[in-house]
Amino acid sequence: MTFKEKTLSVLIAATFAAGMYYHARLLAEQQRAELAEQQLKSTAASLQKIQHSQRDVAKLDDAYTKELIHAQNTIDALRRDVAIGVKRLRLTATCKGQLPRTDAAPGVDDATAPELTADARQAYFRLREELALTRSALTGLQEYVQQQCLK
Repeated sequence: MTFKEKTLSVLIAATFAAGMYYHARLLAEQQRAELAEQQLKSTAASLQKIQHSQRDVAKLDDAYTKELIHAQNTIDALRRDVAIGVKRLRLTATCKGQLPRTDAAPGVDDATAPELTADARQAYFRLREELALTRSALTGLQEYVQQQCLK
């Protein structure tokens, strides 16, 4: 084999080796790009799920906030009506500890109608507010768990 043939063979072998090397690198980079693309798609899907979940939670929050505001407005209206005398709080009570008058007709007590004190009336309204708040919060949390956590 002549020098030219040897040189040509070496050049062909070197070109072939370089081609194989760069082909292997190309395949590795393609695999890396495919993996990155899969991860990007997965991340985008996760982000979309999170955004959807956040919209659902915002809708739940909005609905229960409106319900709570409505309950608070109802309680405030009742409080105003009781304060100005349009409505009265009714309760079942017995007036104990009072002795019947001896000069009155039998069966008639010397008692006035039972009524709540101002402090008891405020406590009643406070309890109604707390009950409405608790009921709304509990219902909202139950729906949140059902829609978001148990999916």
